[in-house]
Amino acid sequence: MWHFRLHHAFQNISEVSNHLTWPETMKKIIWKVAFLLPVAVGGEGECMTALARAQALETPPATAVYGGDTEGLDFWNEHEELLQQARLDWGRKHDMLYDFSNEFIDQFVDPHVKEAIQSKSISKLKDLFEPSEKPGVYKIQLFNQEFVSQLLEELVHQEESNIPMRRPNGMNRYGCILDQIGFENLVQDLSDQILRPMAHIVFPNRVAVEDIAADYAFVVQYHPDADVNLAEHADASAITINICLQPSAEQSPLYFKNVRELGEPVQEVGPMNVTLDTPGMAVIHLGQHLHGVSNVTSSRSNMVVWLMGHHGYVRVAPYEEDEVAVNQAEWMKKHGWN
Repeated sequence: MWHFRLHHAFQNISEVSNHLTWPETMKKIIWKVAFLLPVAVGGEGECMTALARAQALETPPATAVYGGDTEGLDFWNEHEELLQQARLDWGRKHDMLYDFSNEFIDQFVDPHVKEAIQSKSISKLKDLFEPSEKPGVYKIQLFNQEFVSQLLEELVHQEESNIPMRRPNGMNRYGCILDQIGFENLVQDLSDQILRPMAHIVFPNRVAVEDIAADYAFVVQYHPDADVNLAEHADASAITINICLQPSAEQSPLYFKNVRELGEPVQEVGPMNVTLDTPGMAVIHLGQHLHGVSNVTSSRSNMVVWLMGHHGYVRVAPYEEDEVAVNQAEWMKKHGWN
């Protein structure tokens, strides 16, 4: 629209320029452009920044509780670059959160985990896992309270920007995708240095290097006025790491049932609750381990990382014993663990 108006401004000037001296013509051009350009790009006398343009967008509603990952897909694809630039314009509250640097490790990572990853000792990291109430689900304290507090503050800061924020996945409607608000470097390095080694150590018969080469990280939020539960499901991942950020008042709303095995008849197993109410603590489990969240009456937030193969490939079958040895040797050699 503004291109059209500006073009006609110059066209109108050219029609009368033959009757004006050169200085008079230039004055006319300068006056006309100065009058029109602010209206064209800002509408109120100011140029619209990427932030202002993003804030003016109407976010598609998140309503579906199944298959919602494609909700508003055209909107998110169309405005992807604008939203990224708007977040750069908005800025960060806690810069250190965005990179898995030595400073990050020193300040936020549990000291026992820090020692294990810096020495790349399989035995040291393995010793930090505790069995949960449900067989096949394991717990580990990954981060301290300071990390959790700063991350929650950062999420509030990003939400206050009024930049559209995409729903985290196809079932949860409230939260965010961490890559889309600037955390891609943190997620990549966190996965490489801690989460993938965890997966190989805890589930050696389930993963090879290529099975967990990709990651998808998000934060989910539960609240009485928003999502109050999460239906039973399996994840689109080989391995899932679920980190407590804000525990709910209810005890153990997270529950697990049976592992969904390829080609095996479904064996119905009653739900068993797993306690995850310490900020910074994580549970790690197979993506095909059926689970859900029962009703909550207070706020609850979790950071979740899915590990899978490239292009969304999810291996669900276990490896044979001889394959396990080869897979273990491969990842240990590639990443220098011993």
